[in-house]
Amino acid sequence: MPQDWDRIYKIAFDYSPSTMMGLCGIEVGDDTITALPTEYVTEVRSDRVYRVGSRIVHIEIQVADDPNLELRLVLYWAGIVQRHKEPPIQVVLLPRGGRYTGHYRHGDLALDYRVVDLAAMDPGTLLDGPMPGLSMLATDKPEAFVGPLLDRMPKARRSNSASLSWPWATTLPLLPFLPTRSGDVT
Repeated sequence: MPQDWDRIYKIAFDYSPSTMMGLCGIEVGDDTITALPTEYVTEVRSDRVYRVGSRIVHIEIQVADDPNLELRLVLYWAGIVQRHKEPPIQVVLLPRGGRYTGHYRHGDLALDYRVVDLAAMDPGTLLDGPMPGLSMLATDKPEAFVGPLLDRMPKARRSNSASLSWPWATTLPLLPFLPTRSGDVT
């Protein structure tokens, strides 16, 4: 009959947690040991996960500072590995900037992730990209981008949204909320 090693060791931890902690290299000394719940099933939803060739890429979009972001990244990492059987490349996309370093350390746990700070990018990169309207979202002064954005938009198409290509159509919903230059049709 096969042995249930997992169950045997769980019983050993229940019987003598101090001894078993010592076996695992955890110093206990005079500290009190309290058993905690072990069921941690929770649903976590990351923003986007893609397979890119043979790689798994996780994108997390973070608009405001969140003290729990890096802990959530650890949960997402574990969930992605569990489902897809390989570790993801994790990217935190900061549309408005942020304080994240790309390195999370807590005790013996270490998680590295990439940080893309759109607010720190050259605005021309966003203006010339596939969704130019994003340039206005990556700044505290979106009015500075109205002129350059309108300059890039085909003038004949500014008043006829049905004829705009996808990148320009994504810009239109942003225009009513921003100041315009005199003479420009929005």
